[in-house]
Amino acid sequence: MNINYINMIIKISICFLLLILFSCQNHSSNKNYIKFKIPEQEIKITHHDSSSTNLKSFLNLTSYKCIVFLEGDCGVCLSNLPSINNFLNQHTKIPYIYVIRTNSTKTFNAYCSLHNLDINVIYDAPGTIQKTNQLINTNFILLNSENEIITKENPLENSKTKKLYKKLSSSPNKK
Repeated sequence: MNINYINMIIKISICFLLLILFSCQNHSSNKNYIKFKIPEQEIKITHHDSSSTNLKSFLNLTSYKCIVFLEGDCGVCLSNLPSINNFLNQHTKIPYIYVIRTNSTKTFNAYCSLHNLDINVIYDAPGTIQKTNQLINTNFILLNSENEIITKENPLENSKTKKLYKKLSSSPNKK
């Protein structure tokens, strides 16, 4: 092998290494958070006991909060619901709501009853909330008290995000 070939391989390797390092940065440390927007139409949160509040009142909470987007007609999505709910109930103290896209609220409610899930739900069949906030293909968002999106990562699939949820829920001064 000649020296020029080895130098070229080293340069290419360094470029790939730099590319990997800079592409894997955690964007949650970025202080220029995107503000969560409320759709123009009024969106109600329905609780298991049929009481309801609106999205604005949830967003007015002066703490961190989580919104979980879920396809209510997707079997795989529904099978993940108990573990998601367990994580949010057992391992964090962060308030949360589910935004469900479904063509059958009865079927979704029956699934929740079958699995004894006591959850706050927003039914948003047209996906208005995700479209308004450009969150298509996003399942989790964590908001701060100013309703800025801290992270869009799934805490069940990303260990750094899981640690963040736990850290924020244990901090005495919730922002």
